[in-house]
Amino acid sequence: MSGETSAVVTENTTRYVVVEINSNMYGITTDATVELMDSDTIQITRVSHSPNFVRGVINHRGSIIPAIDMWTLLGFDRGHAAHAENSISEQRAHELNDEPVSTSMMVITEFGTQKIGLIVDGVHAVFDCTDDQVEPLPESAENAAFLKGLVHQDDGSYILITDIERIYQKACPN
Repeated sequence: MSGETSAVVTENTTRYVVVEINSNMYGITTDATVELMDSDTIQITRVSHSPNFVRGVINHRGSIIPAIDMWTLLGFDRGHAAHAENSISEQRAHELNDEPVSTSMMVITEFGTQKIGLIVDGVHAVFDCTDDQVEPLPESAENAAFLKGLVHQDDGSYILITDIERIYQKACPN
């Protein structure tokens, strides 16, 4: 009987990679995550007439895939937040007595047969949560079109859960 209960809990648990975008934490399901890369080591080739959130394309293991700037896709203004972001990252590093998180990472994701690279500020951790821990977003939530909900953390913060399917619909329209 206890084996059945354990299987049920496992079925309803999802593992997420926690990434930072504009000082907010976002969870991307590990089922969609292929690889984490330092974006400073990746050559991005610009593509003319592409949407403003497409930074360009990259060669990922022989496949050409779009590189999506998550700041722009989510509607954040980099110029306005850049100074505050640097101060926050430095403050967090000081509080943790640790080095600042890399300022630019790329999360290679896969949905169906398509892949894209999501450019984020940093990658923090992996966490598991059950489906019933994901709460609905407040009505006033920004970027709700790309989010499924949020998960409150013990320290009072929260992680916004991305809707990878909606991101792909926007980034890779058929």
